[in-house]
Amino acid sequence: MASDRVIEEIKQRLDLETYIGRSVELKRAGRTFKACCPFHAENTPSFVIFPHTQTWHCFGACGVGGDLFSYVQRREGLTFAEALRLLAREAGVTLEEENDAQREAQAARERLLAVCEAAHQQFQSWLYQLDEAAACRAYMTRRGISAETAQRFALGYAPAAWDALLRALTARGYTAQEMARVGLLHEREQGGYYDSLRGRLIFPIRDARGQVVGFGGRALQEEQVPKYLNSPQTPLFDKSRTLYGLDLAKDAIRGQERAIIVEGYMDVIAAHQAGFTNVVAALGTALTSEQIRLLQRYSPNLTLALDADAAGQKAIERGLEAVLDLQQQVRRARWERARQGQGRATDIEGDLRVLALPAGYDPDDLIREEPARWAQLVADALPVVEYLITQHARQANLEDPIQKARVAAAVLPIIAALDSTLVRDHYLQRLAHLLRTDERTLAQELVKVTDRSAATPKAPTLRTLAEPPPEPSFAPPPPEGWEETEGEWGDDSFYLDEVVAEPRPQAEPGAEPRDLEAYLLYLLLERPAFLQQALQQGMRGDMWQQTEHRQLFEALQAHGLQSATHLEEFIEELEPPIARHLRRIIHFYAGQPPIEPEAWEEEALTRLSDFLIRHDEQQARQLHYVLDDLQRTMEADPATMRTLLQQKYEVEQRILRRQRGQQDRLKQRRTVEPKRS
Repeated sequence: MASDRVIEEIKQRLDLETYIGRSVELKRAGRTFKACCPFHAENTPSFVIFPHTQTWHCFGACGVGGDLFSYVQRREGLTFAEALRLLAREAGVTLEEENDAQREAQAARERLLAVCEAAHQQFQSWLYQLDEAAACRAYMTRRGISAETAQRFALGYAPAAWDALLRALTARGYTAQEMARVGLLHEREQGGYYDSLRGRLIFPIRDARGQVVGFGGRALQEEQVPKYLNSPQTPLFDKSRTLYGLDLAKDAIRGQERAIIVEGYMDVIAAHQAGFTNVVAALGTALTSEQIRLLQRYSPNLTLALDADAAGQKAIERGLEAVLDLQQQVRRARWERARQGQGRATDIEGDLRVLALPAGYDPDDLIREEPARWAQLVADALPVVEYLITQHARQANLEDPIQKARVAAAVLPIIAALDSTLVRDHYLQRLAHLLRTDERTLAQELVKVTDRSAATPKAPTLRTLAEPPPEPSFAPPPPEGWEETEGEWGDDSFYLDEVVAEPRPQAEPGAEPRDLEAYLLYLLLERPAFLQQALQQGMRGDMWQQTEHRQLFEALQAHGLQSATHLEEFIEELEPPIARHLRRIIHFYAGQPPIEPEAWEEEALTRLSDFLIRHDEQQARQLHYVLDDLQRTMEADPATMRTLLQQKYEVEQRILRRQRGQQDRLKQRRTVEPKRS
């Protein structure tokens, strides 16, 4: 995908403060720039850019920092690969694809994106230029869509003719086959093509970066069916992985620390027009685990605002099931890591709530007619389990023991799927209160539900979420010819030059990875269980100064590398430039004299301490610069000064503690070393 030096070339071409200053109002403060943090709501600026190091740091609620790449990933909710392509295009740097197939695939994708962009422009033009579109414009007026909102959402019109778009885009150089690939045309049985969207109000569907990847069309005549027609699955558009309006909502979601999910296009448009800009649509009634993952790039807190009918309640249950399914995936991965001594099994954080819409209303109607009531309903949204328990109880005659048992049978699997004992107990008490039943009886039923779930090997659902797999009674032997070592962090270490059996790449001049970060990564890979020790001592992704090293560390955290024997699998999942960088690290250090097994622990702890002290010293310098600039410009209020001084004191104390720890380990080593004759 890229040469080994492309990341540094991009950073040299793109000035950090200039890039951030395009979307964030910066104010010079001596040697630094400051702003209100773009990643959380605040009134007092705590976000600081350090031009001399081309880094940024939030000294407020976030407490994180990084470089240009980490900023773009966090700001735009992108993966590293997506950020790399975006910044390379911005900087005018050519990315060298790994092979011809990748180059062709990327070129084909960009061509299809161009087709969608051209179609969106044509639809938008037709909305305002065609007399035929008058009925569409009148419909928009009736629905209260302002001209500004129509422009913001790039609404358009598809003529009723069977080949209007086909002729328009063919004239612009696009082929019918390309249009068909993105769902804009259908192929006739007797040959030829016709437009998929005809006589409809058009809603372009954009990804998080604002690229048009699909379309929705709303019928304008009563006889048209279906009322809404959406793009099919295409190389660009996957309904289960897309959220309508996310490109316009992501900043508000991050700032308000919550996303509100509605059902339809008009719900989103009405919400944004009324100022509720953290609203997106799931493009269907069911929220998927992929959509949840996408939203969690911006906030883990979600509120479902679906219609108050049977279909809406079913969608809410499926939304909860998707959340629990995602939790189960995370739990299994982390449980595997926990079994290897790399961390404890925990779940994704977040808060899923349900906004209870009044009967007969959808979000579009309610927001247009009573925006204040909508705002109050958002504030009063119930935790999803509370909502489902209440709804099941409301729909039953609780004087009838049969119906009471049905409510319990419907709700107990939901409670059983929750991981926190405290939360389970809370909802068990709530259910017992609603059913006017002894809590101990429900607890016995809950045990039966849990036992049935554990005994039924099915895909995770509300009723079959299983406990983490039991630890095996044996460990597989190492591959033949690999040499084991033992230590505090387990017996899963192997010589890495035996694991990565590729020819050593020709090193570029000055490219040998001799620095502390590269060496520490090598140690983490040599004994992956050492990662837990590093995390416990405070290591974080934003502490790594080199972009490639930060990406490797975060990938190592996410992957949960169980042992060095899984290293090749780990490398295969990395982006090519990061994988190449890692291979060079491995080949360089594998060629150095090995660490004696009895000295490995001391060496690893010393380098970890060096790494953490280096970060703390950098943070202390940053705080010194900020405090000095504030004092010289006379801009700091006393509360801000006290906060920053306290942070600086805590960092300096942490440095002293780490240095004392190093000295103590050195003394201990000298004490236990045998005297030489």
